[in-house]
Amino acid sequence: TLAAQVRLSPIAILLMAVTGVALLYLYTRGAAILGGMTNNKIRVGHLLSAAIELVERGGKLVAEVRMAPNKGIDQKIKGKTQEGAKEYVTMGDMTSHRAIVKGLLKAFPAVRYVSEEHEKETIIDVTAPNVDRKEIMEISGQDEVELSRVAVWIDPLDATQEYTEMLLQYVTVMVCIAIDGKPVAGVIHHPHFNKKFPGKTTWAWVGHGSSPGLKESLTSAIDKERNTKMDHLSLIVSRSHAGPVNASARKAFGPATRIVPAGGAGYKVLQVIGGSVDGYVHVTCIKKWDICSGDAILRAVGGKMTTLDGDEIDYSANISPKNEHGLLASIHNHDKMREKLTASGSKVEPCTHGH
Repeated sequence: TLAAQVRLSPIAILLMAVTGVALLYLYTRGAAILGGMTNNKIRVGHLLSAAIELVERGGKLVAEVRMAPNKGIDQKIKGKTQEGAKEYVTMGDMTSHRAIVKGLLKAFPAVRYVSEEHEKETIIDVTAPNVDRKEIMEISGQDEVELSRVAVWIDPLDATQEYTEMLLQYVTVMVCIAIDGKPVAGVIHHPHFNKKFPGKTTWAWVGHGSSPGLKESLTSAIDKERNTKMDHLSLIVSRSHAGPVNASARKAFGPATRIVPAGGAGYKVLQVIGGSVDGYVHVTCIKKWDICSGDAILRAVGGKMTTLDGDEIDYSANISPKNEHGLLASIHNHDKMREKLTASGSKVEPCTHGH
């Protein structure tokens, strides 16, 4: 028969075996290769491209949950903040978390991440994000790094308290990329809730570039700084502890200091960059997923975020997610402001158990 007459040479058999192994590898690791992970390396541009799409996916779900008619947000108390306020988790937090983390793992199965929320992750029925955004790849250059050096910090819904109160101007979704503990790229997305809050994504990559409009916002901050004296500063602080910071700031900078209470660390950093305020001060325990994206964006535009001791914040994945030494974020006069705060006796409240 014809079948009996067909004979495969050893070379043909070897080629078929190699091809089969290669196809199996591509099937099981294809998402990683498409996502820029080869030989235990990863392209930061691919990771940032994915992060932009994923925060927007998360933000869409955050808005859908909050704005759904006649439906609740399934809010639950998961603890208390350092200031004693109730700390909530909602359906918005969890749906956003799932969308971001599962999408991230679909594209980059081995990447290390730290998220505010926790859940057993699977990547079934998840569409991989686009890892080749044109505007990112045009500025990427040589951006391949060892995967072991990378950590991704995720805040699926910043300002959950304000989210429950419908103070939607403070709500953001954030992803940050850190290399060797240093924040190198950050994305802050304000979801599209309605016509009043149409949604906006701000991103920046240190040494590479930033989202449209960010430089224009920075120009506004520079112009404002030229006309601001150290005894007429405006400082943005957490709504939950505006009183203690108010007293410390007035002691440090004088009675003309203006204190602006607000929710959400991402929102506060954007107010600094936009020139609405001169600095962002925090004097209690804060988690690093709240501040990593803002830190990265500030660095990219020439600003600075440090602890009140003047130290950079370490965003390595294998250390505590708590920043226990307060923080100051600003575009200008950072060292002068920090020195005055320190000299005034401003103290950081130590982290309590669970915070």
